[in-house]
Amino acid sequence: MTFIKIITEWVGRLLAFLNVVAAIAMCAVSYAHLVSPAKYANTELLALVFPLPLAVCLAFLLFWLLANRKMCLISLAALLVCWGPIRDYCPVNLPSSAPKDCLTIMSFNVYNFPGCNTMSEKADTMIAYLSNSGADILCLQETAHKNEDIIDERMSNAGYHHVAHHIRDGAEHIAVYSKYPILWDEEIPIDSKYNICAAVCVDVNGKPLLLMNCHLESFSFHHWEKKAIQNMLERKNKLDDKHKRKYLGKVLTSARKRAAQADVLAQYIREHRDMSIVLCGDFNDPPNSYAYHQIAKELNNCYRRRATGPGFTYNRGGLYFRIDNIFCSSDIETYTCEIDAKTNISDHYPIVCKVKMASKP
Repeated sequence: MTFIKIITEWVGRLLAFLNVVAAIAMCAVSYAHLVSPAKYANTELLALVFPLPLAVCLAFLLFWLLANRKMCLISLAALLVCWGPIRDYCPVNLPSSAPKDCLTIMSFNVYNFPGCNTMSEKADTMIAYLSNSGADILCLQETAHKNEDIIDERMSNAGYHHVAHHIRDGAEHIAVYSKYPILWDEEIPIDSKYNICAAVCVDVNGKPLLLMNCHLESFSFHHWEKKAIQNMLERKNKLDDKHKRKYLGKVLTSARKRAAQADVLAQYIREHRDMSIVLCGDFNDPPNSYAYHQIAKELNNCYRRRATGPGFTYNRGGLYFRIDNIFCSSDIETYTCEIDAKTNISDHYPIVCKVKMASKP
C-alpha cells in the first residue's frame, strides 16, 4: 500500500468518525427539549446551538455524495431521526391562500413603542404600522408607554375599539387590541418579576375565542451587554471569563424560569380545552426548546403548519432566532402564517396568521 493510499484511508476514517460525532450531537440538540431546564439548565444551551450540528451534518451529506455515497447513510440516518425537530426549526410547506372570511391575528413585540416616554417619530411609525396592518386582533408585548391613553385613542380610530391591558409595576406590559368585543380577561399567574401572560376571551361573530397573550422570561441583557455579545460574535473583541460567567448565568436562569412558566401555560390550556384557543407571544426561546414543545404538545404551531424556512423574528445584536409564535387549537384551521421582515421598527419582526374557527369536534 502506497503512502498516499494510507493517508487517504486514515483521513476517510477520521472524517467518518467526525461525521458520527456530528450525528450524535445532532440527535442530542434535537431532543434536548425532553429535559426541562428547570431540572438541568444546560439543555437550554443545546437548544440554542441547534443550527450548528445541523449545518455540519448537511455539509457531510454533500461531501459524501461526492466522495463516497455509502457514507451518506450516517448523515441521512441522523436527519431522519431528527426530522421532527428539523421541521420545527425550518418547516417546508406548499404555498397556501386564505378565504376572505378568515380572522387575521398578529403577534408583535413592539419594543415599548420606541420612545417609551414620548410620542416620538418612531412611536408614530409603530402606531401607523399597527393601524394599517389589516389584522383583526393584535397581541402585543412590551407595550409600556407614558402616553398609553393617546395610543389607545389612535388605535380606536383605526377600528380597534376593544383593548385589554395587563400592567404590573416594574414589568413589561402586554396588550390586546381587537376589532371584536372582549368578553373578559385575566392574568395567568406565572412566576416572574418582569414578564406577564394573560388570557382574553374575544367574541368572534358569536363564537368565544380564548386568546392567550404571553411574554415569557427575558434574558434580561442590558443594551451594552447585547452590544458586547454582538462584538464577540463578530470577532471585534473577546469576553473575559467574568463576563462569560455572568452572561451564561443569565441565560441559564431565564431558561429555568421559562420552563416553569411554560408548564403553567400548558396546564391553563388543558383546563380550558373546551374552548377554541389561540396562543400568541414572545417565547424568548427557539423552536426546539422545552418551552416551545410544552405548548406544542397542547396546540398546533401555525408557522410549522403553513410557513417555509427558519423565519427569524428576533433581529438584533447579530442574533437571529424565531422566538415569537402563534399556536392554535385543533378546531381552528390555519391558512397562512408569515413573518414581516420588511419592518424594522422593533428588535422583533411581527408574525401574522390567517385562521378560521370551526365547531369543536
